[in-house]
This record gives sequence, structure tokens and C-alpha cells, in this order.
Amino acid sequence: MIPLLFILINVPVIIFIGLAYGLIPYLTRPELVFGIRIKGDVYNQKIKSMKFKNLLIDLLISIVFTLLTLILYVYINIIVLLILPLTEIILVLLVYFYFRSHVRLLKINLEDNQKVISSYIPKSNIKVSLLWYVFPWIELMFFIIIGIIYYPHIPSRFPTHFGLSGKPNEYASKSPYSAFFLILFVGVPVSVVFDVLSYAIQRSATGNSPTKKSLIQFRSFNTGMVKLLMGINLIIILDIFLAAAITWELIPKSYIFIIALPVLLIFPLILWYSVTTGQTGWKKYPYLKDNEHDNNIEDDKEWAGGLIYHNKEDNRILVPKRYGIGYTLNFSNRWSYIILIIIFAVIIISLLIALLHP
Repeated sequence: MIPLLFILINVPVIIFIGLAYGLIPYLTRPELVFGIRIKGDVYNQKIKSMKFKNLLIDLLISIVFTLLTLILYVYINIIVLLILPLTEIILVLLVYFYFRSHVRLLKINLEDNQKVISSYIPKSNIKVSLLWYVFPWIELMFFIIIGIIYYPHIPSRFPTHFGLSGKPNEYASKSPYSAFFLILFVGVPVSVVFDVLSYAIQRSATGNSPTKKSLIQFRSFNTGMVKLLMGINLIIILDIFLAAAITWELIPKSYIFIIALPVLLIFPLILWYSVTTGQTGWKKYPYLKDNEHDNNIEDDKEWAGGLIYHNKEDNRILVPKRYGIGYTLNFSNRWSYIILIIIFAVIIISLLIALLHP
């Protein structure tokens, strides 16, 4: 039988996937519908109906996969159940492409032959207090100090890995390397990755919407995203410390379930920020008014499937997602691939260290 701890983690993930993909069309800027820029009557009743149907279908998929997990976990191999969230993502993406194809047809009927232009805002920095970057490192140093103080009380042989049943299945002899492995070789790389992503977000510009209102909204959105990432970083570091504290026996092994609790805070935190700000912050400062009209922009060709951005004329690395909350890479910028290589290198090196450590 698969341990209950796995279900407590897997079920919230499945529910989050369905809820998140179902809400994305409501959080995206009104002129971006299923990854397609619509001019004219963006609140067309047909579009409203598509968004609602997408939400219902995604929630239904989520419910079905939740029930499958609860019913089959007693009889089926855990590897099979691990595939369920990935399968769910594939299905909700197919739903997205289904409605996207209908919006594409609708766009032809909604728009006239008015000439369109494509423009980009020059790079501009947003200001985020340095303290937001420092907080995770202070937390990391605090937990290291706790480890140093408690080090004499760590058993000479202690568990380093626990199975899904909650029982230890790997042990290590006490040494500074083995005791502080999680905090130093997992916590530090994770914090570095978050710092790199946050800096890239700070360098991100508004893109295709040059009005004063959108500039203010997007700068505010970027600032909030950096703070959100730093908050998630704090939660992950806390989780790493809890895992280390259990291996040190500072926290009893019977409380291993608490490792899942901080991570579960991340999902509602992301949903809260997405719902309150909207994609690129379009829900913020609704009272602001522009003196000029928005440009008519046609940039569908620069988005493959509304998901992958590629534009050689745009020098940005990170750009706001067209479908979803957050950012994606400009795959026509070579620095995007360098960033991907760095991130994957950090992950691979950390995994290798984890596999090869004594």
C-alpha cells in the first residue's frame, strides 16, 4: 500500500493544476484570450462562454484525477501514480489548444483590416529593496548557526534519507559534510537560482503596451513577483532545515510529515498573488486613466502556440507570459539559453553531489 504521505502531497498538486489552468483565462489581460490578442469587443459573450467552459472542463479533469489517485493508490504502483499530475497537465493543455483554435476563428470575425504596429518599451529597472534578497540568506545563516550549536548532540550515525513510509533507508557517519549537506549543497544553490531569476525579472520591461497605466501596473507587478519569489525561497529554505533537523534528530522522526506543510503554502500563495494582480498586473490601480489610446498591436506570430516567445528584434531575456501568470524566456535571445544551461547545471550538479555523497 502506498503511504498516506504521498497522497497528502499528490492530491493537492492535482487540484492545484486543474484550478490554476482553469483560472488562467480570467487572470490574463482581457485583450489576450487563450494566447491570442483580440481587438474590438474583448468581452464578447462567446469568449466569456469559452472561458467558463475551460474552467469547468479543467476542474472536472482535476476531480477525476483526484478520485483516481484516492481509489487506485491501494492497488497500483507508486511510479504510475507519479505520472498522473503530468498526464493531467497534458490534458488541460489540450483543452487550452482546443479553445485557442476557436478563438483564432473568432478573431477573424471580430477584427477589421486596420493597420497594426508592433512596438517595444526600452529596458527599464524596477526598484526592489536589497533586503528582500538578503532575507533568505539571513535565514540560511540562522539555520546553519543552529546546526553548529546542535552539532555535538547529533548521533554518530544518523539517517540521511527516508522512504515514503517515513522510515529511514539510508544512513551516514557524522561529519560536517554529512550533517550540513542539505543546507549547504541544496539550500545555497536554490537561493542562487532564485536570486538569478529575481534579477532577470527586475530587468524585464513591459513589452508591447507603452501606455503610462500599463507601465505603472507592470513595474508594480515585477516588484511583487520578486517579493513572491523571495517568499517562496524562504519557505523552501525552512523546508530544507526541517528535513535536516529530522536527520539530526533535533525533531523526532515521527514528525516527518511536517516537511510537506511549508511546501503546501506555496500553492495558495501563488494563487493569491495571481488573482489579486492579474497577468502583468492589469488588475492593479484600476482607477488610473491613460491620456492616449493603446496602440493596435499584432504580435501573434511572435508566440508559438501562445506559449513560446521568439522575437529577434526584442532584446529582452524574460517577457511576460501571454497565457498564464509570470514570465517566460525569449527563445530568440542567446542569453535565454545560457540561463537555462546555468539552471540545469546547478540542478544536475546538486543531484550528482546528492548521489555521490558518502
